[in-house]
Order: sequence, then structure tokens, then C-alpha cells
Amino acid sequence: MACPTGGMVFTRGGLGLYGVAPAVAHVELPTNLTEGTALADGPELPQAASVKMIPRAGASGTRNLRTLPLYQAIGSLQACPRSRVGWMRLIGLTGGIATGKSTVAQMLRDRGATVIDADELAREAVRPGTPALAEIVARFGDRVVDTAGELDRAAMADIVFTDAAARHDLERITHPRVIELMQQGIADAFARDAPIVVVDVPLLFETGRDDMFEGVLLVHAAPAVQVRRLLVRDGLSEVAAQQRLDAQLPIDQKRNRATWVIENGDNLADTERQVAAWWDEVVGNSG
Repeated sequence: MACPTGGMVFTRGGLGLYGVAPAVAHVELPTNLTEGTALADGPELPQAASVKMIPRAGASGTRNLRTLPLYQAIGSLQACPRSRVGWMRLIGLTGGIATGKSTVAQMLRDRGATVIDADELAREAVRPGTPALAEIVARFGDRVVDTAGELDRAAMADIVFTDAAARHDLERITHPRVIELMQQGIADAFARDAPIVVVDVPLLFETGRDDMFEGVLLVHAAPAVQVRRLLVRDGLSEVAAQQRLDAQLPIDQKRNRATWVIENGDNLADTERQVAAWWDEVVGNSG
């Protein structure tokens, strides 16, 4: 079979997160192919109605790639050189408050993973002048904005961790923008042929987005450890710390739903060993 050339992108197993499936294969094909066109010795193109355009920089400048669900087996496409066919693995990373997700995320970055941090995107989504911040002020008033015009996250936390309705309103405002930014981050990683992307989402199970990933890596710590860390790290009272835990799904319920678990107690070297073992087992054998 001759590897095709051109510029179309396929996803395997149906559309997942923002049109990107857990394992993404991209195959360069002529961009003028129509529905049902045979793909050399491989499967046929699925319906074109689900096409999603993703900008990609190429040797001749920026061009568009199409993302399609590929329900059939990839088959002989894997025989093409990696310069023509590549895989991007999409892993969800989650945990509970103060379980140490950021620590594990950095360990994964150090090993070469592209990490998309939902918390960072949430900050970007509510920068001064954004529609999301304007909606937040309209809902909660000027008390949630500091003197610099930025969202006062501490004031916002005092409200939403004691009022479930307020928390849901905040999520309704911010989540769509965070999702949009996350989509762009994944598309950008796909465009530069990143082999593995880890999406760090604190409320992954709570928002029902766990099925968008190949698997979910959970960073686990016992609830007593979470509370203790919140007291030291954030200077919270035990009552306030427990309120934050209560606003999330219990960590042990998350553990039961996770694909892989990293135990992040008080021994950082042990956490590092677990991350290294996970990487060797899950990522090291995928290339």
C-alpha cells in the first residue's frame, strides 16, 4: 500500500473531546476527497458531516486539517511512516483539592507530556475585559472584583463554597469558555504532533467528561491529608477546608472510577517512582 498524501485528519473510535478522540491518528490525504472515497488499502472515509477544521502550520504556511470520526479499524494505515501517520494520546488527569495534581502534572511535563491545565485556563477565561468576568460581576456584584479590576478569587471562593446554587451559576458562566480554550490547546498540540497530551481537570468526574479520554490518571491522597494540606497551604480553618472537600466528589469514589492511581502521600520520592512506573508502562510502550 502506498501512503496517501495531502491534508485530512482522522480520529479513531468516534468523536470524543471537541472532535478529538482518545487516540488520534492523522493521515495526510488529498483535501478534495469526497464521502465514501476508498483510502488505499485501508477503510473508507466516514460521513463528511462531522468534519472539524483545525489550523495547522506547515512548510508552506498555515493550512487547514479536517478531523473526522473513523469508526472502522485503522488497519494498514499503521504501516505508513510516522512522518505520515502519527498518534496523539489524550489522558485525563484529576484528583481532589490538595491531593497534589500540580506536582504530578509537573513530573509528567518533565517527561515530555504536553499538559493542559484547566485551572490556568479558568484564570485566562475571567481576565479583565472578558465576557465571562462581566457575567460574573452581573451575577455576584462588585464584591468579587479587586481594585485592579481582576476577579477576587478568595472572595469568590467564600461565596461558592458555602452556596451550591452560586457555585453552579459560576460554573455555568465559566465552563463553556474553559472548554473552548481547552479545545484550542488540544488542537494546537495535535497540529504540532505532540505524542501525548495530559488534560488536568479538577472536576473531571463531577462534570462527566471522563469518557472523553483514553483513560484517567487520578492523584489520590487521604481526606485527612487533604484537610491538613489546606490548613497549611491556604491558612483555612478546618470548617472551611471541609467545605471545599464537600464541594467535590469524595476522593475514594473518584479512585473507584479512575483508570490509574498515583498515591501522593507525604513521600515525594515515592510519588516520583509511581509516576515513572506509570510512564514506562503506559507511555513508554506506545511508540
